[in-house]
Amino acid sequence: MSTSKRKAAREYKYRAEIQYDIYRFHLRLHEHILSLHELRKQASDGQHHYSFIRDIHVHDLVPAFDSVITFETTLPLKMLLALANLLDDCHVIAETLQPAELYTGERVTR
Repeated sequence: MSTSKRKAAREYKYRAEIQYDIYRFHLRLHEHILSLHELRKQASDGQHHYSFIRDIHVHDLVPAFDSVITFETTLPLKMLLALANLLDDCHVIAETLQPAELYTGERVTR
């Protein structure tokens, strides 16, 4: 019998200048989640984390630029910001990332 629990997910939104930044952020996010799963196996805390992209809305005629991404994850905002800030030149993601209900697309320095 498994004692694992699925954490409640939250929907987030952010803006990205180029699709490569989206790829790098979500790759880092999934790498972090996988490392948490490995730690969970060792610690047996029963927490399952996940993340998936719900929507990518492109605002420009060129699909590589200025996209708004909606995704869902169990990770907290503070962790998402830390992951975004670890990536070179992903400041627009870090400055616009918000829970979906608070998202404005405006850049905020934190």
